[in-house]
Amino acid sequence: MKKSAITLLIALALLCTSAAVFAEEQPTQETDPNATHLTVAYPNADDILPIKPVPPTNLKDFEAINVYIQSVNAYLKAVQAYVDGTTNDINAIIEKRNLAIQKADQIIEEYNNFADSTTK
Repeated sequence: MKKSAITLLIALALLCTSAAVFAEEQPTQETDPNATHLTVAYPNADDILPIKPVPPTNLKDFEAINVYIQSVNAYLKAVQAYVDGTTNDINAIIEKRNLAIQKADQIIEEYNNFADSTTK
């Protein structure tokens, strides 16, 4: 894992330096904090999770206590499902981002080969 992270960092550094050295200068652009490719807003946990369990007021009402315990368990399962789904979504986005970076690396490599061949 550490080796792949270091390799990724080196590749990104090379991508940035290669692009800066060989590509035509472009005005510096800051990343737009509002840029997104999502067509709908990502769901908030509050929009997906069940109603927050409320403890019974009477500790002698065993049926109410049982319902409360079941509600807490259902709530925790729903939270875990939300977290798992969010993690899967993040991983899919990172994979697509990495593919885009690989395509950019290929374009830079082709450009550098072109530039090298024209200088000979």
